Amino acid sequence: MQVSVEKTSELSRTITVTVPETLIQQKIDAKLKQLANTARIDGFRPGKVPAAVLKKIYGPRVRDEVTGELIETSLRDALRDHDIRPVGTAKIEPQTTLTGDFSYAAHVEVYPEITLPDFAALEIKRPVADITEDDFAKVLEQFREQRKTWQAVARPSQMGDRVIIHFNGECEGEAINEKRIENYVVELGKHQVIADFENQLVGLPAGTQHDFSATFPEDYGNPKLAGKTAQFSVEVKSVEESVLPEINSDFVRAYGIESGDVETFYSDVRNNMARLLEQNLRERIKQNVMAALQEHVTFQVPQQLVDEEVQRRLLAMQDMAGKQPLPADLLDGLREQIEPSARKQVGLMLLVTEIIQRHQLTTSDSKIRALLENIAQSYEDPQQVIEWYYKDQRRFAEIYSMALEYEVVDWVAAQARLDDETLHFQDMMQPAAKTA
Repeated sequence: MQVSVEKTSELSRTITVTVPETLIQQKIDAKLKQLANTARIDGFRPGKVPAAVLKKIYGPRVRDEVTGELIETSLRDALRDHDIRPVGTAKIEPQTTLTGDFSYAAHVEVYPEITLPDFAALEIKRPVADITEDDFAKVLEQFREQRKTWQAVARPSQMGDRVIIHFNGECEGEAINEKRIENYVVELGKHQVIADFENQLVGLPAGTQHDFSATFPEDYGNPKLAGKTAQFSVEVKSVEESVLPEINSDFVRAYGIESGDVETFYSDVRNNMARLLEQNLRERIKQNVMAALQEHVTFQVPQQLVDEEVQRRLLAMQDMAGKQPLPADLLDGLREQIEPSARKQVGLMLLVTEIIQRHQLTTSDSKIRALLENIAQSYEDPQQVIEWYYKDQRRFAEIYSMALEYEVVDWVAAQARLDDETLHFQDMMQPAAKTA
């Protein structure tokens, strides 16, 4: 048996295997001999069918079986002997030889060779943040905002108020809506409408009729209106200011404190703030570590893995869209948009896997449990959430992978040079830019 390997591109290999026809015939004859004991052919007793008859009837099928088995075993041996790590299944292409021997070419995409960086030379920012009394007060204010009520006022509107309006508009002589919009609610300062429109609603008391022009942003969702100026006529039905409730027993009961004890509510808020801060600090250092790794390690990513990741994301989008299939042209556009981030994500996955394997990193049951408990804390019944993950192998595998990623982050951070970056609690509550 002859084997040759050709490097056709950075991540492509063609393995050509040639097997002598004599070996093929030996294996065919052996299979036909076994078949002779069980074959039932009219006119012949079992075990008495002539070899020539067996070969005529079963020869083509047996040859296919033999060559299929030889391809499987010889390709496996060739990949092992030449230390080739294929991505996915090889594409088999039959070859013609002058000698009449059996030959095939297997085209495979391979995993890249990844050179890990000098981890001690990596410079990584480590976010540091504390919870101040001012942070605590702002969070309490957010809880009050969630329970605010509205009361009508006689004064002109101002930012923070809620106005209820009737309006219509036209752009380039055409009505924007089929009919007048009535009892439309706008909370000023929340950017619920375009900026020009919102600004025109400030300073108006109830009962005002106000005509004005407003320009839509260039990136407005409706292309017929994007970048264009429209004329609006607005009638202000009412102006309302918000009333924030006091934090008392009734207030905290609305947030699940059945005893109505305000101090218990305060304690729960502080604990949740600390938990969220810990989670976000850990996520931010993880993103910083991954970004540093990607910056210092470059390699080509197998296209097959990228295609699989793109397809996984498209299927997730289709699931969210429900039963209605996404149009083909939309899928093509989405595929093009998704591919760069998918390529980056796959590259990061390969890099993390290489670090895990090269440095034999593992995690523990206790760390997996701690991670699960942290995730479950934000749910009404944490224990039920934990059991939900443990009962399903696929869900548990996701948590295991997450725990293993954190092991990589901790290991890399321990080798690298860390530069503390002091941040405020409110900054940490904002999502950081993702590495992929």
